[in-house]
Amino acid sequence: YSADMPKHHNLVSSTLLCILIATKSFGGDLTVDIFGLRNNNGDVHIALYDNPDAFPSSDKMLREVQKPIINRQVKHRFVDLKPGNYALATYHDENGNDSFDTNFLGLPIEGYAFSNDAKVFLGPPSFLEAQINVTPYSSKIQIRMGY
Repeated sequence: YSADMPKHHNLVSSTLLCILIATKSFGGDLTVDIFGLRNNNGDVHIALYDNPDAFPSSDKMLREVQKPIINRQVKHRFVDLKPGNYALATYHDENGNDSFDTNFLGLPIEGYAFSNDAKVFLGPPSFLEAQINVTPYSSKIQIRMGY
């Protein structure tokens, strides 16, 4: 009987380990499709925020990616996000200088957009206006680039 105990113990340990792995809470994925780009020049910068106080600061994002443009579209998948509310800000860096360019009046000369089709009125939209919800599963949004 005592010779079987280690085998039984190993079986129980292995079963518990499998249950723990299977029930581990993984983050959700967010696929972002950006369309309406006026050309394939440069690239697109996408910034993801989870903090309303940081949105849309250029140095306080949760994650940032720079993506090439293919057929006037960009697609990116943010993986393993904690379920909750997020907001995105994006711009079309047409000249590839890694900067959101404006004219002498401070008005944008490159395309930009926000999640949830949040509109700009005398400044960027609020986090609440651009807010999207990411679930523990896969989420997908589309953003139309504005010029």
